[in-house]
Amino acid sequence: MKKYFVLLLVIFLQIGSVFAQDTLDATLKHASGNLSNRIPLKSRVLVLHFKANTSDMQDYIIDGLIAGLKKNPGLTVLEKRNTLSIIENNNLPLSEELSDEKAITIAKDLGVGAVIFGSIVPVDTGEAPYRFNVQALSVQTARTYWSNTYDIAQDDALVTLGRK
Repeated sequence: MKKYFVLLLVIFLQIGSVFAQDTLDATLKHASGNLSNRIPLKSRVLVLHFKANTSDMQDYIIDGLIAGLKKNPGLTVLEKRNTLSIIENNNLPLSEELSDEKAITIAKDLGVGAVIFGSIVPVDTGEAPYRFNVQALSVQTARTYWSNTYDIAQDDALVTLGRK
């Protein structure tokens, strides 16, 4: 009987973790940690573009990912001012997702080995107000180093950043 109870407890905890939602800051920390572990050491990395409702939200995500990636001394992360000028020079609207091909083309022009981009979009489900998608691609091979989707719980940062 005890074995079945332990088994049910483990299953319950696993199911609960699938539906767990984090704050935006916790999600950015988790994502940057995973990205740091999946992108090869000595890579030059560009955090490029995130489809978002507002430029403040896009800036916040880019800042959070860059800060997290910079904790890995084996990666060289391009500064945000480079990212912002790239977004402006390539007319990358906030409301559109970036294609893999466009991201790789821009990254090749800058001589980086990995490019990170994605989106944060409102969802109409009652479970989470936003869905955050992030991916990292190899610029040379177009292979995905890592990608993930997170459902983000409502928090103060989302409320503030989501205002247009």
